[in-house]
Amino acid sequence: MRDTAQAAAVRQAIVAGNAESGIIAAATGYARCPAGYFCMFAGYDGGGGMAYFRNGSANLTAQGMNNSASSFWNRASYAFRAYDGTYFTGYTDWVGAGAWNNLSWSDNKWSSLYRA
Repeated sequence: MRDTAQAAAVRQAIVAGNAESGIIAAATGYARCPAGYFCMFAGYDGGGGMAYFRNGSANLTAQGMNNSASSFWNRASYAFRAYDGTYFTGYTDWVGAGAWNNLSWSDNKWSSLYRA
């Protein structure tokens, strides 16, 4: 995960804003995900738009990631559960602290996210 000045600026802006969650299109790569957050990316290897969360979201449509995340990184010190249904319903994936990866086309069905 290559860090760039642009990725560092994105992380700093997110942390300074103290937001619970949000979306951002600036920069690319995993490195723009700040410590303490769970990040989802529209593209593989941290590419494309990024949604970030401290505690999750009952409906990932609000962040543009419903059934469309292609990669993720959990930079929080706690796990998350990703559900294939909105409002924490359906099949779940357990995502441990520090986990990061690309999602296969059959796995990118997350519709809600909950801090475990």
